[in-house]
Amino acid sequence: MFNHISQFYQNTKSYIQNFNLFPSIPPSTDQHQLQNEKISTRIFIILPILSLTILLLYTSLINVTQTININTPTILTYQELHSKYSQVLTCPCTQISMSYDTFHQFYSNQFISASVISSELFQLQVESLVNQFISSTTNDFLLSLTTIRNTTQSNGIFTGPLTNYAFVTYENEDYTPLFARTYRGCDCGLSASCNFPSYIRAYETETTLFVIPGFYSACYTIESLLQSDLQCFYDQTCIDELQFWFLSRAQRNITSLDSSMTSRFSLNSTFEEILSDLMVEKWNSTLMYEKYYYVCMPTECTYTRQAKNNAIYIVTTLFGLTGGLTKAFRLVVPFLVKYTILFIQKWKRKNAAILPMIEM
Repeated sequence: MFNHISQFYQNTKSYIQNFNLFPSIPPSTDQHQLQNEKISTRIFIILPILSLTILLLYTSLINVTQTININTPTILTYQELHSKYSQVLTCPCTQISMSYDTFHQFYSNQFISASVISSELFQLQVESLVNQFISSTTNDFLLSLTTIRNTTQSNGIFTGPLTNYAFVTYENEDYTPLFARTYRGCDCGLSASCNFPSYIRAYETETTLFVIPGFYSACYTIESLLQSDLQCFYDQTCIDELQFWFLSRAQRNITSLDSSMTSRFSLNSTFEEILSDLMVEKWNSTLMYEKYYYVCMPTECTYTRQAKNNAIYIVTTLFGLTGGLTKAFRLVVPFLVKYTILFIQKWKRKNAAILPMIEM
């Protein structure tokens, strides 16, 4: 048994030592030629194995960019993808231009969106546009109001109750001079904002009966309103006092405003301040992102990610390169070994020729 194993070992060793993939034709008996062929065989076997090993490690360890396409994504799918790949995710809209009133209950201009945007960005953009709308609407209204006030003042238009200008009649005179009214040292001919506290007084005795809190009389009725505030409307005593002096004593159930209710306006806020905010207590904006998404309706979402090569790609790559490497090494290795050995032999002979003589 031991002899068989020993014989098998010797045969295998001899086969490996004499294994030759590059035999000369016709077969050579030159030992140098045979040695070159054996060296070429060993290099030829080692190089493909080494090359494939390096290639295997390289293709297994490197990260590659993969492009992933998701067809007809739902809003939940999009939100999930956006949470993971927000920087590289694109979902082109099938409808680029859409009306705001589709997903917003107030603004009605066109919203342009080439790709789906996230709910956070959508909210920021729409809120910005709504704020722009509120600002432009407020500015347009205040511009119109200011124009009316300035035009009325600059043209000196008479008021019905003659609160800005008055006539003076003189006996035996053919003309009636005109003069501007003055309130607390302020001339209505120069400023429409002249005012004084409103009051109720007895006609015959001109005795002041009641000064109305927060109400002012001015050169023009609109100025009287704009410079007044809501103090009296929050005071039930003031309201009852005003009702008492009405010419019509018909009973009216008028109650004061509730001062405990939260408001952006204070009791001392003038009507001009309230009008400057369009008399709006609070702007409520309702955004409907779902409607925006389904109007946009992306047919496809695309994103890229970094990942390792899969096993199928690695195997097919190795098999694809094996044939080419084998053919290349089969052609190159014999010549490389032959000329390398010739170069070494030539170098040895050259060095041997120039060795100095050593005298004994």
